[in-house]
Amino acid sequence: MKLGNIFKQADSSDISSISTNINANTSSNTNTEINWKQRGVNAAGLAQGKVIAYEANLTAEVGYMKKQQADDISKQESWKEELLNKKSEYETEIETKQNLLDAEDEKINTIQLEIQDLNAKKKKLATENKTNKNALVNFIIGLVIITGLTIYLFIFYSSTAYSAFFKEFGLDNTEIVSEMFDSQALSNALNDGATELLFVLLIPTIFLGLGYVIHQFESKTQNKNEAKMNVIKIIALYLITFLFDCFLAYKISASMYEVLKAGSLEDLPPYTLSMASGNVDFWIVIFCGFVAYIIWGLVFSFVMKNYEDLHKNTSVINQINSNIQDLSNQIAKLKTNTTTLKNEIAKLKGEVKKIENSLSQGIVIDWNEIKTALSAFNQGWIAFMTLQNMPATEIEEVSNIYEKFIEGIN
Repeated sequence: MKLGNIFKQADSSDISSISTNINANTSSNTNTEINWKQRGVNAAGLAQGKVIAYEANLTAEVGYMKKQQADDISKQESWKEELLNKKSEYETEIETKQNLLDAEDEKINTIQLEIQDLNAKKKKLATENKTNKNALVNFIIGLVIITGLTIYLFIFYSSTAYSAFFKEFGLDNTEIVSEMFDSQALSNALNDGATELLFVLLIPTIFLGLGYVIHQFESKTQNKNEAKMNVIKIIALYLITFLFDCFLAYKISASMYEVLKAGSLEDLPPYTLSMASGNVDFWIVIFCGFVAYIIWGLVFSFVMKNYEDLHKNTSVINQINSNIQDLSNQIAKLKTNTTTLKNEIAKLKGEVKKIENSLSQGIVIDWNEIKTALSAFNQGWIAFMTLQNMPATEIEEVSNIYEKFIEGIN
């Protein structure tokens, strides 16, 4: 194909027909859009809609628009002023975000110094974290005592529980000591049944459990309100233990009284609480149980305290590790914020650079206006090709060239 044929002018009647059609279909558009569509029709007509001429026409139209914009002094001054204002806005925003970034960096530095101090303190404590010999001696002595008291309480409460709930008293069972410490309590309970044995074996754990709970309330770190509530709870637990001991003492002393009453020739009155309170046997049971229980609780707290003091720095080191972890989490959050701020600042600086590049060229080009004009020009060119019944493949090729051209402008 000869180059001259590319730009061979189309029949004027065809162009006139297309122009009439464009005006009819773009009545709602601006005059500028109509004009650029018309320019697209005219350019396509001159080139007979040839694909090979399309990109050259786009380039020519860009040059034409740039010259028009450069020659419009009023627009240039307005655009330059607008760009300078936008540049000032970006710079102010950059300064604000930079101040925020500096503040976040300062927080990170402060926290990092705090972590360094904590690590140094932890290292020193770890070096000093040797066994406390005094605490070790107290712990061993207390452990021996608490072991003996635990065995004593187990024997006492298992025996008294058996005597109170399962034992049948006779005239030969009137000694309170023998009833509290019945050497046959476990074997007799086994003979009575597995349930009775299990009950006798487990009932001491009630008192040991109460003593453990009391220790937890005493050793727990607490504010004033919690301290008051814990004191009330401790008193309630001691009261429950005392009442349970009173019940066991009353049950045993009452059973023994009934045996004496049955074997007496005199008519003895029924056993009452007032009689129990004046009965030495009643108080022996209480003191052998409740007083030993209180001593067990005090020794248990003593043993636990000395155990903690064996390596007294361990708990402090654990707390330091927890604090370091919390501070590290804070740093992670701050670094996420600084990364976001840095990205935003970089984006704003890019916009400022674009404005500076535009201003340094001496003229300001409104590429959005150019792209709008090219879009209308492209519609006019394709309208010509469509009404000329040109192949769909060529129309599609023109559309692809247009998209790539606009992408290049972007």
